[in-house]
Amino acid sequence: TCYEYAPEGWMTVGGLAKKLGVAPQTIKKTAKQYHRKHPGWFQKFKSKGNGNVTEHLAPELVEIITKGLTCYEYAPEGWMTVGGLAKKLGVAPQTIKKTAKQYHRKHPGWFQKFKSKGNGNVTEHLAPELVEIITKGLTCYEYAPDGWMTVRGLRKKLGVNPDKIKEIAGEYRENNPGLVKKFKYETGKVTEHLAPELVEIIREELQK
Repeated sequence: TCYEYAPEGWMTVGGLAKKLGVAPQTIKKTAKQYHRKHPGWFQKFKSKGNGNVTEHLAPELVEIITKGLTCYEYAPEGWMTVGGLAKKLGVAPQTIKKTAKQYHRKHPGWFQKFKSKGNGNVTEHLAPELVEIITKGLTCYEYAPDGWMTVRGLRKKLGVNPDKIKEIAGEYRENNPGLVKKFKYETGKVTEHLAPELVEIIREELQK
């Protein structure tokens, strides 16, 4: 196939990302929303700089993306991304998402899109109030003491169906809730752990 050089106004993802000062992934994510409805806005041409054949975005799409991204400001002081907060607290991003989700309906204003200070990516940030709540909630958890195991860890060790472990644990925790507690896992994720006594009970029950 013989490719022509890109017509005036057509830009590559990388070129537009550089122009707007954001990550290429941000451009790709926005552009993807228009692919099905406007496939003609995505065409392969030779790049004017190096002659490489690569996908270019039509001027119409370039304008839409530019307007959409330049309206975002950099995050105000105290606002943090899920990834940034997870890194700061030493936990998995999924742990932050799970906790934050509980407040979304009641406090939608605590979730706003801003440019990240580091790379200019436009992504959802959490308000300082929510950052404080999550930080306090997660830093109060300790790492699991010796002998305490997660359902996943016990399943891996015993090679059994995790539902069976949950079923047995559920029967015993009703009368003795202290047998199941939340601790930080090795990865920093906060999750339920089973007490050594309960681990032994489950092991014996499964051997019957």
